[in-house]
Amino acid sequence: MNSQEMIQNVMDAYKLYEEGKYREASQSACKVLSSNLTDNTVLLNCSGILIDSGGILKDISLIRKGAEQIQALLQSIDSSDYALKGLCEYNLSNGYCEEATLLDKQREKEKIDELLNKQKQCLQNSLLLSKHLDVDLRSRILNNYGRLLSRFGREVEAIDYLYDCLNLAPKHAVAMCNCSSSLQKMVNLSQKHNYRIAYEFWHLMHEASKLQDEFIIFAGTEMYENCLNSVKGIEEYFALTHSSGLEGIKNDFLSFESHHTSWVPSPELKQMGQDRLLLTVNPRLSKCVDHYRDDVCFESIVSALNEEGEQRFQRLANAFNHIKEDFATARYLYYQSCYVSEEINQLSSVTYYIQTNNYEDFGLKTGFLKTSFRLAADLLDKCAGFINLYLELDHPEDQVTLNNVWYVKRDRRKGLHSIVNSLISKNPFLFALKDLNSDLYRGHYPAPVRDLRNDATHKRLVLSLYGSFSEYDETLDYDEFKETVLLLLRMAKAATIYLVGMVHLNEEKNQEDRNNSGTDGQVAPLSFQVDFGLSDQLSFSE
Repeated sequence: MNSQEMIQNVMDAYKLYEEGKYREASQSACKVLSSNLTDNTVLLNCSGILIDSGGILKDISLIRKGAEQIQALLQSIDSSDYALKGLCEYNLSNGYCEEATLLDKQREKEKIDELLNKQKQCLQNSLLLSKHLDVDLRSRILNNYGRLLSRFGREVEAIDYLYDCLNLAPKHAVAMCNCSSSLQKMVNLSQKHNYRIAYEFWHLMHEASKLQDEFIIFAGTEMYENCLNSVKGIEEYFALTHSSGLEGIKNDFLSFESHHTSWVPSPELKQMGQDRLLLTVNPRLSKCVDHYRDDVCFESIVSALNEEGEQRFQRLANAFNHIKEDFATARYLYYQSCYVSEEINQLSSVTYYIQTNNYEDFGLKTGFLKTSFRLAADLLDKCAGFINLYLELDHPEDQVTLNNVWYVKRDRRKGLHSIVNSLISKNPFLFALKDLNSDLYRGHYPAPVRDLRNDATHKRLVLSLYGSFSEYDETLDYDEFKETVLLLLRMAKAATIYLVGMVHLNEEKNQEDRNNSGTDGQVAPLSFQVDFGLSDQLSFSE
């Protein structure tokens, strides 16, 4: 087949696909792929046609053939061709997703989990290359990654990535729909924000429903009809819960916004909100000081009516406070590294460092950034400590990490701890924490966190302002490391909220069990009184 014939066959395949003739399109694509093909772009496009057609036709063999072609292409292309690599990883991720969708959810669960994890790794590879990709592809990757995280119960992170997608592509109807679905699952984690979550859920679905053509092209008629049903359902909910229904809800929100216009957050606080680094489930912030709060907390924890129960409450409260304190401190240090401050510059200039002429940087700003990273990583192990205390797993407190808390005697080879095993399939927030841990300790995305943490703590993690000119592997580009710290802080935020969700669902289940067994009188709910720190209160009063 000469080049002109090949181009004509590719065009024929696209035309057939657009006409809905998926079998003929796949046959035309196969004809191109069977030739001595050297054009990587054509190969990738034809492989994509096989995957997409196979998904529609429910033909796994076509999907696998397309995926195999892309895998071979990834092995052959130049490692510096980042744009093509990112596009290959994205298309391959679609192949794994389509195959997983067609498998039997009961009989082939392990295979589905394997495929979804392969899809996740491909999307993470694409995210690591995102700065080399065009806006349209980046938005698709962010949408697919957010939707995939939701399948693993990681709704907080899903929401963050889907809002990132909407920042790039405000009219991305499918991302709106996916984001609203994840928001719906966050209801009741904070009673004060339930109406804002419900309103944002309706708003996103309603906006998506107005983009019918785009929605159907990317997600199909069935998903669009589900979107319309969701809009109808939330409007019926508003009719039941508000005297004036949807219009009353709209008016309440407009009134709230109009009464909160004078207060302006500081630039750092505003950026914190835009970066989605507040510990809150409030989906959209307004110009209200009370919205800029780390207000995620437990409604209550039920404990025994004795001294031991009181002590348990105290230990859990302190454990959770440690987590929030570490997060707030890590976040503060991150922003201190981002902004130019005359005071910080003066304080930093007190200390002289040996100059190596490799553009390696030392000072307060780099120190802030590296310490922020270490604190965020340490916080995740404190989450493990809280799980150990709350679920009463009886691991030695000084030996618990997020990577071992799940297992008998903290040993993966011995299997899941019986308590964890009994809860993890019923408590999606606990499952989310375990899946988040698996990503961190896989050491791939957002970075090899465990190794970097060890380097920062015990070795010689060095940041360079102009990329790495050092022979040491530990030397990292300053801006890239800063992006890694931001992503790790988001994961730390998510882990903290998952803890709250885990407790919320577990307390509901325990209450149901007590009601059924008639033992409710032996315990009492211990409500949490919240305020900012005592030393801060004393300083403020002075």
